[in-house]
Amino acid sequence: MLDTFFTPLLTLIIGIFIALIIIQPLGTVVTGFIFAILDFAYKKLGILGGYILAAGFLPLVSVGLHQALTPIHTLLNDPTGPTKGVNYLLPILMMAGGGQVGAGIAIYIKTKNQRLKNMVRDSIPVGILGIGEPLMYAVTLPLGKPFITACLGSGIGGVLAVLFHLGTISQGVSGLFGLLIAVPGTWIYFIIAMLGAYAGGFILTYFFGIDNEKIEEMYGK
Repeated sequence: MLDTFFTPLLTLIIGIFIALIIIQPLGTVVTGFIFAILDFAYKKLGILGGYILAAGFLPLVSVGLHQALTPIHTLLNDPTGPTKGVNYLLPILMMAGGGQVGAGIAIYIKTKNQRLKNMVRDSIPVGILGIGEPLMYAVTLPLGKPFITACLGSGIGGVLAVLFHLGTISQGVSGLFGLLIAVPGTWIYFIIAMLGAYAGGFILTYFFGIDNEKIEEMYGK
């Protein structure tokens, strides 16, 4: 009886102690380190940094590590923070989803596999609105090549996001819903950058990302 009561209690107390004394301070240090890297890529590498950040984001999403950037976004959207509330990172990362949508459109147009067409058709609309997981886990990631071409193509949107100095004033949405949080007056530039990501993902996937043998292996004839 006592064991049933005290074991969970002690586990909770120890867990809280570890979280407050070790994990939270360590998280602060790690967050600061990540911010320094991202800030360097944006400010010092310019359009190359924009390309790298956008092209490298989908692999983070695929393993769930993009959630680790939430404290960074919170810091950037803080009016008293280093960027006075303007998050210049999020618009660049949003372009990753655009590259994947472009890849999906290329697959839909080029493949003759009806099962794959149906999956892509159902995944693209939500991808446009910023929910890229269905397209990623059901199509691009299993096929391999389209995932790579989507990443590389999304870098075009990242470059444009840097050139246009895009920023957001909040977080929590992606895709075309990013227009809702974009800095007022930059909406047209946001759309142009996203279209650039679509185009990059589409072109690279259409010409280099379609492997018909892999498609037949994954989805049948």
